[in-house]
Amino acid sequence: MTSRTAEPSPEPLWTDFEPASCTRFSLPVEQKDGTVLPLPGYVVRGATSGPTLYLHASQHGTELNGIKAILDIVAATEPTALSGTLVAVPVANPLAIRSRSYLPEGEPNANRAWPGDPQGENVQRIVHALFDNLVRHADAVLDYHGINARYASAIWMGEPEYDIAIELARVFGLPCIEMVGGKGDQPKTFLKPGVDVRVCCARDLSIPAITVEPRGEMVTRPDSVRELVQGAFNVMRWLGMLSGEPQAPPFRAGGRRVELAAPMEGLYYARVEPGELVDEGTVLGELVSFTTLEVERIIAPMHGFVYMNGPYLRDGHTLNDIADEGEGVVIMWETVAPDDASWRPPAHQSPAKSKG
Repeated sequence: MTSRTAEPSPEPLWTDFEPASCTRFSLPVEQKDGTVLPLPGYVVRGATSGPTLYLHASQHGTELNGIKAILDIVAATEPTALSGTLVAVPVANPLAIRSRSYLPEGEPNANRAWPGDPQGENVQRIVHALFDNLVRHADAVLDYHGINARYASAIWMGEPEYDIAIELARVFGLPCIEMVGGKGDQPKTFLKPGVDVRVCCARDLSIPAITVEPRGEMVTRPDSVRELVQGAFNVMRWLGMLSGEPQAPPFRAGGRRVELAAPMEGLYYARVEPGELVDEGTVLGELVSFTTLEVERIIAPMHGFVYMNGPYLRDGHTLNDIADEGEGVVIMWETVAPDDASWRPPAHQSPAKSKG
């Protein structure tokens, strides 16, 4: 493996990289105080020309599974068997990782800052470096995040980018595609409004991009890492970068969606993991009353897929085990066959609307 320091260029930085090679590069990003932040990544050039797939992880500091997955993807990609170019950035926002928090204090949300600003806040400068040097030269984009382990892994999409990205989402291979409304268009609190990377790619580049939310934040999970690795290889096969066909999921979440509510206040403890298929009548969990110690079972009303376990705290994202009467404690979906030609992602607003 060779190493390069990259400078901004109208041409892809890997133009003069050798075919059938793997190169580690570093983008220099000038910060507001004049210091230079190195932003490292990998370019795997195939033996023959073809599409370019870009993927990155950890726009937020609690999202770690994508880092390990990208390292595994690069290590497992044989340049001589590749047609085209794989561009991978394991840590898209080093400031967030170093802060050991979802967002670095005083900085904007990286995933609401696209396409970035070279004269803006530090995170906006990082985003601009990624967009200008890497993303705009890609044919498809994978944006790896991470979500509370009470969820099953899912792909998140919204209406602004649905049409251009739906096939990319299908072939990635997770059973669940979560429609999150238009939240990618909602600017947050930073100086120059932006959108998330999915909407930016669809709007400004006309290329497909998806947000992948594997199970687990603040820790790495082997099952989630495997899902991200498999998904990237599915996409490379779909793009014609590798031989073979994408691996279909065992089922797809679709049809009826049901949120099951707590019949009383109490402690909820799940009996079934998110991502599992269950039959009608399966005990999904139990609720224990704090005042009477009465136990109520939460029963699956249908055959389906457990998407989420646990009540929400007031921030609309954090899940815990204490439920109020009437509060949702399980979300289930019916399932369809992975090759069902009529399947479309169910449209609704995700309960984790504050995240992203």
